[in-house]
Amino acid sequence: MYDIKMLKAKKLAELIEIADQIGIKDLKGQKKQDIINKIIGNVSEEKSNDVIPEPKFVKNNFKENRANIGGNKNHQNRNFNKDNRNRYKEPDFEFDGIIESEGVLEIMQDGYGF
Repeated sequence: MYDIKMLKAKKLAELIEIADQIGIKDLKGQKKQDIINKIIGNVSEEKSNDVIPEPKFVKNNFKENRANIGGNKNHQNRNFNKDNRNRYKEPDFEFDGIIESEGVLEIMQDGYGF
């Protein structure tokens, strides 16, 4: 019901409202992470108290499933690679801050240039 990432993105006031809706009390003066842990702990306890019905027996057709899975992957990959080849790649460098100059470069015998 509640995900850790979703709860971390919320503000402290929103977390306190969620905790009040669930029925958690005594949250004054606690840190955000402590409130998140209590919310998740309370939700997990409620889920464990629920009775999970036993699944009914379902006939599996493994051969049909394998054929369907293999065909779909190849088709998707071909379209994906085709899109990548046609896209223009922008260069990683910029020439906005480079100063252009003209002149003569004199190179000495020792390899120094002036």
